[in-house]
Amino acid sequence: MLLSAAVLLGLAVVASSWLYQNVVLVLKRLHATKDIPDPAGGHWLLGHLLLLLAKPMTSFRVFHEWAKAYGPVYRVRFLWRPVVVVTDPDLYQPLLRSGPAKLQKYTAPYKMFEVFVKPPRSNMLSSAETPVWKAARRAAVAALTMNNLRLCFPHITAVSQRLIDSLAAAGPDAVHDVDLLAQQITVDVIGMAAFGRDLEATVRRPQQQQQESGAGGNSTASSSKQGSSSGGGGSGRGISGRGGEVLEVMRHLVVAMQARNNPLNRWFPWRKAPRDLMYWGGRMSDLVLDLTADMEAAPPPPHSLGAHMLAARLQGSGEPLERLQVMTELGVLWGAGFETTAHTICWTLLLVATHPAVEAALLAELAGLGLAASPEAPQPGQIKWEHLAQLRYLSAVINESMRLYPVVSSGTIRITHKPMRLGPYSLPAGQPVLIPFFSIHRSPRLWQDPDEFRPERWLAGEEAAAAAAGQTAAAAGTGSASSGPDESAAEGEAPAAAAAAAAAAAATPAVVDDDYVDVAADISATRDQLPQEQQQQQQQQQDTSKHSKGQLGTSRVPVQQQDAAPAAAAKPGGSGLEIKDPSVSRRGFLPFSEGSRNCVGQALALVELKAVLALLLGNFAFRLAPEMGGLAGVDADARQAITLRPEHGMLMSLRHRSSAS
Repeated sequence: MLLSAAVLLGLAVVASSWLYQNVVLVLKRLHATKDIPDPAGGHWLLGHLLLLLAKPMTSFRVFHEWAKAYGPVYRVRFLWRPVVVVTDPDLYQPLLRSGPAKLQKYTAPYKMFEVFVKPPRSNMLSSAETPVWKAARRAAVAALTMNNLRLCFPHITAVSQRLIDSLAAAGPDAVHDVDLLAQQITVDVIGMAAFGRDLEATVRRPQQQQQESGAGGNSTASSSKQGSSSGGGGSGRGISGRGGEVLEVMRHLVVAMQARNNPLNRWFPWRKAPRDLMYWGGRMSDLVLDLTADMEAAPPPPHSLGAHMLAARLQGSGEPLERLQVMTELGVLWGAGFETTAHTICWTLLLVATHPAVEAALLAELAGLGLAASPEAPQPGQIKWEHLAQLRYLSAVINESMRLYPVVSSGTIRITHKPMRLGPYSLPAGQPVLIPFFSIHRSPRLWQDPDEFRPERWLAGEEAAAAAAGQTAAAAGTGSASSGPDESAAEGEAPAAAAAAAAAAAATPAVVDDDYVDVAADISATRDQLPQEQQQQQQQQQDTSKHSKGQLGTSRVPVQQQDAAPAAAAKPGGSGLEIKDPSVSRRGFLPFSEGSRNCVGQALALVELKAVLALLLGNFAFRLAPEMGGLAGVDADARQAITLRPEHGMLMSLRHRSSAS
C-alpha cells in the first residue's frame, strides 16, 4: 500500500513538473512576446508548424520571406512554443559574443548529433559550455592552428591532384556529379589531415568511373557498401580505404537527422524516419568505433586533430576524456569536417561556371601565379602554401559564395537565461532566439542587390582596378577558354566588365582594421589562429564596452547608414582584401557563426577551400549539364538536409584547360 502511494506520488510530481515546464512556462512566454510580429497564416494551436512542414527542406526560404515582410524581429510559433527570430546585427551580435548580453546555445535541437556514437553522448555541438566541452574545444583549437595546417597542406594538394588526374583521364565527354566529387575530396582530406588515414574516396576505380559518367542525381554509386551493422561493436577492420562507405552513411544520416525536426518523427519512433536515424546512426557509430580503435592501435601524427583529441585533458584535474567522449567528438568533427566544406566547394563551382566574367578574372589571377593550365602550359605549377594569401580574388569569390549559399542556412539558436530587452521588445527567461544565416546573408537591409553574385563587393580600390584594366584585359580575354553551353554567354560579356573584374585582384591594400577579421581572406604563411582569437577578444571587449549600460536597443544610426559610411567602406580584411561596396555589412556575414560557439574547424575549411578550388579551377573549365536547368534550376533544387546542398546533385562536364578552345 505504501509502495503504491509512493509510486503515485512520484508520478504526480513528474506530471506536475512536465506541465509546469511545457504548459505554464510556455504560456508565459507566449504572453511575454505577444507584441512581437507574427507571420500571417499561423494556426491558433499548431502555430506556423504546418507552414514549415509543408516545405521541410526549404524552410530557410520561408524564414527569409518572413524577414523581408515582418522586419528584423518577428516571432514564429512551433505548436504553442514561441521562437523569436532576429536578423539585425545590432541586436544579434551581442547575443553571440562574450559580454553581459551573451546567450548560451539552445542545445535541444542539436541532440540529433549525438547519434554518432552508441550509447548517445553529448559533444561540442550539443553540449553546454561544461568543463568537458571546454577540454574538447581546446584540443580542437590547438590542432587547427595555421602551423599545424601547414603540415597538413601537402595532404590537401595530394588528394586533390589524385582526383584531378583521374578526371583528366575520363575526358571531356564524361559528366560528373560535382557535389559528390567535392565530398570525395573533403572526406579524404579530413581522413589524412585529421586522422592520418587514407580513406581513398578519390581513388577512381573502373566500375566507379563508368557508373558516374552516366549517373544522374545525387549519385552514390561510388559508395562501397561495406558492413551492415546497425551499431554496437564496429567491424574491427580499421578505417583506411572506407571513404565510400563513409559517404554513403553520411548521405542517408543527414536526411534522417533533418526529418527529426518533424515532431511526429520524435513522438512516434516506429515511423520510417526515426528507424532510418537509428540504423544509419548505428552505421556511423560503427565507423567511429573502428576509427578510434585504429588510432589507438597506430597513433596518428602528433599535429593531427585525432592526436590532440586522444590527448585531451580536463583543466584542473588533468583527467583524460572518457573513451566514449573522445569517440563522440571525433564523430561529429568527422561528419561536419567534410560535409560543410564539400557543399561550399560545389556552390562555388556552380557560381563560377555560370558567371563567365568572374571565371575570367579568377583564371587571370591563377595564371598570374602560374597555377592555371593552358594550351601553351598544359601542366600548371604546384600550388604552395604561400599562394593562399595571394589569391585575393579567389577569397572574394569564396566570400560571396558563402554569403549566397551558407551551408548552415538555418542559422543558430540561443536561449535567454534571464529576462532581457531585445530592441523595443521584452523577452522572458528561457526564450529561444533564432539567428537565421540565409536571411541575414540575403537581407536587402544589409546588402545591395543581395541575390546577385558579385565577388567585387568584397574588394576595394575600384579606381586602381580600373586603371589596371588595360594591363589585364588581355589576360581576361585569353584566359577563360570557355566552351560548351555557356560559351556564347562568355563571348557576349562586355569586355570592360570582364577586364574590371579581372583587375580586382590588383586592389591596393589599406590599413588593417583591428575590429574586423575577414574569415575568408585571412590565410597567410605567417598568421596563426592565436592572433585571430586575440582579434576576436578585442572585438568582444569593444562590444562589451558599447553595451556596458545594459541596453540592447538598436543603434541610433540606421544599419544602412552605418554600412554606407566612407570609413566602413575603406576597411580591409586580414590579407589586404577591402570592402569596395559601401553596402557590404561585415556584421551581416556569418558563414561560421560567431563567438565561443563558432565553427571550430573554420581554419581548416578555409585552407581547404582555397587550395582545392585553385587546383580544380586552374585545371578545368566546369560547365553545367543542360538537364540541370542552368543556375536557376540548381538554385531551386537547393535543400537543407542539415547542410545546404543541391538535392539531386550537380551534374557538370569538365574540360581540361590545356585543350584548345
